[in-house]
Amino acid sequence: MVQGRHSLLGCVLMASLSSFQSAQISFRLPLIERIRLPCPNPIRGGSEATDHERLFQELLDMSHSTSSLRLRNGERGRGLFTNTSQRKGDTLLRIPLEACIREARHASDEEKSKILSRATTDVEDPEALTWDVRMAIKLLKKTGKLDSDDESEIFWMKYQDLLPRPDTLSQPLCLSPSMLSEFQHSELATGGLMQQRRLRMLFPDLMPAADSADSDYPSNLQWAFACVRSRAFTVTSKKQNATSTDEEDDEFAFVPFLDMTNHGDPNADFFCDRANNYFVLHALTDIPEGREVLISYRAEMCNRIYQALYGFVPQGGNYNDNIEFPDSLKADELMAPLLEQALGLDQPDGEQILSSDPRLNSALMSFPLTIEMPEDGVDGNAEVEKAQKLLDYVTEQRRVMSTTLEEDLSLVTDYTRDPSSLDPRKVSAVHYRIERKRLLDKAMGILQGYIDVLYKSGN
Repeated sequence: MVQGRHSLLGCVLMASLSSFQSAQISFRLPLIERIRLPCPNPIRGGSEATDHERLFQELLDMSHSTSSLRLRNGERGRGLFTNTSQRKGDTLLRIPLEACIREARHASDEEKSKILSRATTDVEDPEALTWDVRMAIKLLKKTGKLDSDDESEIFWMKYQDLLPRPDTLSQPLCLSPSMLSEFQHSELATGGLMQQRRLRMLFPDLMPAADSADSDYPSNLQWAFACVRSRAFTVTSKKQNATSTDEEDDEFAFVPFLDMTNHGDPNADFFCDRANNYFVLHALTDIPEGREVLISYRAEMCNRIYQALYGFVPQGGNYNDNIEFPDSLKADELMAPLLEQALGLDQPDGEQILSSDPRLNSALMSFPLTIEMPEDGVDGNAEVEKAQKLLDYVTEQRRVMSTTLEEDLSLVTDYTRDPSSLDPRKVSAVHYRIERKRLLDKAMGILQGYIDVLYKSGN
């Protein structure tokens, strides 16, 4: 059984079915083929990749960091790989805190006024100047992208060459309105536009105007903000599996080198050693020579959050993805025990089916469900009506997506054959909408199958 947020579904699927008797159900939902998605650290080949490997080593020495890793290209794009075999518990990377860009969660009005170059009373919403925006301004200054030569630093001016180029960033906050439409998901696009309005309100001179041309996106501020949001870590004395902007921690840090670690099934973990003022990456398992070192960016994120923070979505389905139903439908709870039986999840292989199909899991967790079975029996017509309302909503969400799944898959195939054929930001949007379409298709299949079963059971 999938752990974490899916424990609720486990309880739902273990509910007693004794109050409901019906014929055995035979339909099953097919698994979907796995696809590859764009990499958070794009692959750069040839001399550029070699130059970056040399720069990585040079900057390690410059910052007095120690590492048993090397920067090179792999199937996830550019990442960190072991130079030699590592044992569980070995230190893989150690970075002094003084080499990091650090920012406290809270700042005084005086500090905010200095960053804004005007009084906070002259700003519509000074509370919008959060730690990540302030860190983005620091990054711009240290990399020499603002008119503040006195605050630029040689290390960061060099390190920016290892960071993503602005024209490869796929976070919605970096994209023009026309590019945002490529996601075919209004909630995701709206979130990106809201972030842009926030930055424009705080620093109008550092942002493209709302009606700017596509070529004006992203600005240096959008680039820096996206880098911070996707690469900053929480500074605590406890080990962390992921970055966090939700917990009340005191400080955050942009940690060079550690930010090059890709997301995946983790074989490494990191923590802040406050006693010795280092960030430490260490092995969770034995890691063979030449193997990529992976961490888990953050637990339990839906694809919308993945795309917003990191500019990519997990491949092959995401157990924590969801379909957002409006409040008006959340009260129409389906009977989980009946749905379980209709899907065949009450059979001996039910747990295996659920754990092997992330989209099935995500769709079920998205539905409003109850394990409470009425003592006087189930009103089949009412259950059909509730399922039909959910199906109508999901069908409409799928209908407004303007391209077909086949067209999207063809675009991905073309890009695989010739990477110059498409803007990588559009490719990221195509991968996002492929995943969304497949989740919606899964939900539609579940709901239509459930309705069909209910009709058969009533006849």
